[in-house]
This record gives sequence, structure tokens and C-alpha cells, in this order.
Amino acid sequence: MSPVRKRLQHVTRTRKRYQQLSHLPAHTVEESWEMIDCCLTLIEEAVFHRRQTEHVRMLLNRVPEDSRSERRFLDLTARLHAVEAKLKGEPGPVPRGGRSISVADSGNTEGTPSCGGPD
Repeated sequence: MSPVRKRLQHVTRTRKRYQQLSHLPAHTVEESWEMIDCCLTLIEEAVFHRRQTEHVRMLLNRVPEDSRSERRFLDLTARLHAVEAKLKGEPGPVPRGGRSISVADSGNTEGTPSCGGPD
């Protein structure tokens, strides 16, 4: 199987899983993390518009305080910052690991867009 076909299949599976998660009435922390991961993947693959990073930020802000020190939260937050930096064309490493990264201040004063599909 070609690498392009594998990538397209991965994107298709990711989008289907995101849609499944987005239709749940409530999410566990693990489901929220999975939804964030899916959304970031779809942004990176240019399936979702770059403005969907605001939806990712909103999901991260909904993670309970006691889960914010977990490695998965820190990794997803760092990944969000890397995606945002790439979209802005900013070079440089992204903080990872033991540092707490604030996700509350996005600098955007507009409403939060839905992450239901591409814009």
C-alpha cells in the first residue's frame, strides 16, 4: 500500500472518530484528549481550517484542573502551540514536559468556531 493511501486512510479514520466523539452528549477526560488529538491531526492535514485551533484551546480549557499535570495534557498543549507557531510561521522549539503551559489566553476575542468540519 502506498504511503499516500495509508495517510488518506488514517485521515479518514481520524475524521470518523472525531465525528463520533463530537456527537457524544458528554466526554470523559480520555475522550476529550482523543477529540483534541483528532482535531489537531485534522488541522495538520489541512482537513480542518487553522481557526479550529480555537476549538482545541476550548477543549483543553475544559479539562479538569487535576488532570492538567498529566503527560497527555502537556503533550497535547505543546502540540497545539507547535501547530499555532507553524501556522504563524514562527520557528523554534515548543516547550514540553514538566512545564505548565497556559491555554487560557488565546488572544482571540471572536467567538469559538465549531470543529465540525472544514471551513
